[in-house]
Amino acid sequence: MAIAVPAPADKVFFMKLEEATREARRCADRVGEFAAAGRRWPADASAAGCALTSRVVAELRAEQGAVHVRLRDGGQGGGALVRLDPFQDEAGLKAAAAGDPIRFWKCSSADPEVQKRLPKSCVGEKGDRSKN
Repeated sequence: MAIAVPAPADKVFFMKLEEATREARRCADRVGEFAAAGRRWPADASAAGCALTSRVVAELRAEQGAVHVRLRDGGQGGGALVRLDPFQDEAGLKAAAAGDPIRFWKCSSADPEVQKRLPKSCVGEKGDRSKN
């Protein structure tokens, strides 16, 4: 007989952040494609073709190229906002304008607990996602 052992709270929190940032990256791909094709940012996440599919994300937005996901309330990090911003350079120093090649998506959060636990893939995701 197997006994279920609950995961430590930090592990659950990290898994929620992983899922939320995957949701943001899927939308970021679509935002980048939209901007490259039309040389302008989509009006919102829906215009970019983004759809909310995650159980841990309460809100998904795209504004001026940035993608925002808000974690569902409840538990550690509940209600926190995670933001993904597009950059032209891999160092994350030059913000991308609509139509620019996006080579780096930088993830951040104003919540210090969320910021220090963001997945490494989110803090520095590299790779040219432009279609130019």
